[in-house]
Amino acid sequence: MFLRRRRIAILLAGDILLFYIALFATIFVSGLPILNNNNKGVFTEHLIPFSLLFVAWVVVFYIAGLYDKETLFFRRKLPSVLSWALAVNGALAVTFFYLFPVFDITPKTNLIIYVVITFVLTLLWRLYGSTSFRSRKKQGAIFIGSGKDFEELIFEIKNNEHYNIDVARVVDIKKMEQEISMDALAE
Repeated sequence: MFLRRRRIAILLAGDILLFYIALFATIFVSGLPILNNNNKGVFTEHLIPFSLLFVAWVVVFYIAGLYDKETLFFRRKLPSVLSWALAVNGALAVTFFYLFPVFDITPKTNLIIYVVITFVLTLLWRLYGSTSFRSRKKQGAIFIGSGKDFEELIFEIKNNEHYNIDVARVVDIKKMEQEISMDALAE
């Protein structure tokens, strides 16, 4: 339970940090001044409204399953899940800025640039950065099952460093009686 909470906390902290880095990068790429004459620049003007959005975005990430083991587990699904979550987040941002114009900013092109930068940074973070916080010791496991989903699961486990699992043995249930006895499996 502690490791699960630690993993979620690390992912959450990384996501929030990347949201702010992406905001800064968006302003920089768009050529807007970070600071102007009165030391209140575009970045400062964007901090409060985007910080409010980030809370909603984290909730969307949670609903999308980006803090679940399954999303980390199936690496090939991560880009599509992340794309879906960021599309929803983009829609939330458009709604926030244009239907409820409480703040004096209306980031049109910058919002698209921001979502693209966030996608790239978050994808890289989830695929490569978050793995540096895991334990290096692999745990051995025997997998028992059959079918296409079972084969996909074994493939993902063998090819995903997010899980420190060493596949010690794979047993196909349909072939189990022919392949191995229960006593030998227990050993």
